[in-house]
Amino acid sequence: MNDSLPDVGKDVNAKIAYFEMDSIIGSYKLMKEKTTMLQLEEKRLTRKVERERAAAQQRYNELMNKDRTYSTNAELEADQMELEGLMAKVQQLEESSMNDLVALQQDVMIEIVQNLQNFLSDYNEEYGFDYIVSMQQDGQIWSGNPSLDITRDVLNGLNERHAQKKAESEVRKAAKSTE
Repeated sequence: MNDSLPDVGKDVNAKIAYFEMDSIIGSYKLMKEKTTMLQLEEKRLTRKVERERAAAQQRYNELMNKDRTYSTNAELEADQMELEGLMAKVQQLEESSMNDLVALQQDVMIEIVQNLQNFLSDYNEEYGFDYIVSMQQDGQIWSGNPSLDITRDVLNGLNERHAQKKAESEVRKAAKSTE
C-alpha cells in the first residue's frame, strides 16, 4: 500500500444533502415564467413562419393559375426563380426561427442553473454540506434519507430570491417611467 495517498473513503461523517430536481422544475416560479415565455415565443415564431408560408403558397397559386399561353421563356424562368426564392425564404425563416428558439432555451437554462448554483452555494455556507446532490426521475441517485432532503429549502429560497429580483426590477421600471 502506498503511504503517500490520502486516507480516501474513510470520512464516515460526511454531510450530504439532496434535493429533488423534478420538484424544482415543477415549482420554481422563475422556471414556470421562463417556460411560459418560451412557449409564447415558439408560438409567435410558428405563426410568423406560417404567415410567410401562406403568402408564398398564395403567390405560388397566382403563378400557377396565370395564363401561360403567351408567356415568353424569360417570363417562365422569372416565375420559376420567384418560386424558388419564396421557398428559400420560407426555409431560411424556419431555420432562423428554430435557431433563435434553441438559443433562447439555452440562455434560459444557463440562467436557471446559475441561480440554482448561486443559491446552493449561499445555502451551503450556512449548513456546510460536503455534497449537495440532485435526484431526479431516471437519474443516477434513486433514493435518499428523507431527513437529508433540502428540496423545500431550495425551492423556497429560489422563489424568494426570484420574487425579490422581480420586485426590484419593477421598482426600477417604475422609476424610469416617472423620469
